[in-house]
Amino acid sequence: MLKKSLQIIAIALILMLTASVAMADDVGRISEYKAGTVQTTNPEVDIIQDGSFEGGTPNSAWNEGSTNFGTPLCDAISCGTGGGTTGPRTGAWWAWFGGIDTTEVGFVEQTITMTPGNNGVLSFWLWNGAVGNAGVDDFNVQIDGTMIFQVFDGDANYTGGYTEVVLDISSYADGSPHVLRFESTTVLTGETTNFSLDDVVLDETTPTDVSLTSFNMQTSWGSYFWILGLILIVIIGGLVKTRFISRV
Repeated sequence: MLKKSLQIIAIALILMLTASVAMADDVGRISEYKAGTVQTTNPEVDIIQDGSFEGGTPNSAWNEGSTNFGTPLCDAISCGTGGGTTGPRTGAWWAWFGGIDTTEVGFVEQTITMTPGNNGVLSFWLWNGAVGNAGVDDFNVQIDGTMIFQVFDGDANYTGGYTEVVLDISSYADGSPHVLRFESTTVLTGETTNFSLDDVVLDETTPTDVSLTSFNMQTSWGSYFWILGLILIVIIGGLVKTRFISRV
C-alpha cells in the first residue's frame, strides 16, 4: 500500500511539472503599482486673527462698521442679547448684525494672505435668531468684493441656533492680500432681523507630494498547480501515515 501511495505522489508531481512548463508564459497578473505621487497635507494652520472677536471693540484684527451702532461687535453687557435671539457661541463677544427695525448695514473685515498652492478652508458659525423680513434681509461673505456666500432672513438652516458654514477658498491662495468681509443689510420694515456671527476660522494646509515605488506582483497558472500539488502531497502523506500506524 505504501508503494502504491508513493507511485501516486510521483505521478502527481510529474503532472504538476508538465503543467508548469506548458503554462509558464500564461501569466495572470494579480496587481500592479506604477511609480507616481500622491498628495497629503501638513497640519492645518488658522490664519484668521481673533476669529472669536474676544479682542472686543475697537478690535485691532478687524475693520468694523455699522450704520446705526458704529460696530457689529458686541458682548452681552454692551448690547444685551435681543431677548435671547442673539449672543456669543463661545466666549463673551460676537458680531451682531441687524438688531434694529430700520435700515442697517454692518460689516467686519480682515485682510488675509495665503501661500501660493496651499489649500484654504473658511469656516464660521451663523445664527439667524430673529426673522424680521424673510427673504429680503441678508447676510453674506465677500472676498475682494466678490460674494462667495449669501443667506436670506428666515432660512430654516440657520434659525434654530448656530450652524457651521464651511467654504473652500483655495483659489485665493496666490500669495496676494485679499479682503475677507462679513456683511449684512437689513431694511426698514418695522420688524427686527438678527444675524449672529462667531468663531471664524481659515485653515490653511500645505499639500505635499509623496512618491510611490513601482512594483508588480504576478503569478502563473503553473504556480497554482504547484500549490495544489503540495496540498495533495500533504493529504496523501497523512493517509499513508494513518495506514502505517494502523498496521503497526
